[in-house]
Amino acid sequence: MHVIAINGTRITCDWSVLHRLLSSGRMNGAFILIALALATYKQTLFNIPAPYLTRIIFWLIGVYLTTLYWYLLIRAVHLIRDRLKVGAAVFNYPATAIATVGAVFTSTVLVSVLTQSTFLSASLTFGDFARNLLIAGLVELLIVTSILPFFWEGKTAAPYPAAAKPAPPEPRTILFDEKGIHLASLLHVRSQEHYLEFVFEQTELLLRGALKDFVAMCDDTDGIQCHRSHWVAKKAVTGRKRHEGNPVLLLSNGNSVPIARGRLADVKSWLMQHRPEV
Repeated sequence: MHVIAINGTRITCDWSVLHRLLSSGRMNGAFILIALALATYKQTLFNIPAPYLTRIIFWLIGVYLTTLYWYLLIRAVHLIRDRLKVGAAVFNYPATAIATVGAVFTSTVLVSVLTQSTFLSASLTFGDFARNLLIAGLVELLIVTSILPFFWEGKTAAPYPAAAKPAPPEPRTILFDEKGIHLASLLHVRSQEHYLEFVFEQTELLLRGALKDFVAMCDDTDGIQCHRSHWVAKKAVTGRKRHEGNPVLLLSNGNSVPIARGRLADVKSWLMQHRPEV
């Protein structure tokens, strides 16, 4: 699934990478710093003076609640898109905003129960929600621009070169089952029970996973799932014919891949759009 961040960055959402990111020391350190900053900025809770440690704990719980709600929302969106077979990218900030509002209400209820107070919810104002939504947007921007590149690449981001010439786009690589799948050299993916066989120009690779998860990480410009057990790369398709009455796609390595009859119309439409010369 592709997610568009608040600054327009398009991110491939891989669950194994996301889990490692959320459990990383860099991310949790950022959460603690955010809670410290909020507790220092505002010396009251619900317009009542509160000790510094209490404010830190309150905001830390709020940050983690927001993260939990955001994760559950993104999971739900992924399941719905997978069920409906929708390929469009998802904007992330609406999920962040909903998670933030949910965390504010949950924190208020928790504090109300613990303190046996009934006036706390009345002290919430539109300004409180607007401020929290703004903070959530800034935190998302911080994570996307400062934390995610460090975590994804595993190294400090180099400064931008002084040259005015734009760098050529790098071939896309998908991280699947903790392995980098270089789409530029990928020809064909075949499902075998609980495993996927990746056929490249020079080698093959067997990884554990489901074909639908890999397809969700790809675009129509990368290739198409022509069968319940097969996905083919756009550049690998050299032709289409019938073999013993069944439609197949011909690949550049000499192999042929079956086309499911229920997907034949989609494959024809995809070929006309992306491989009209075939």
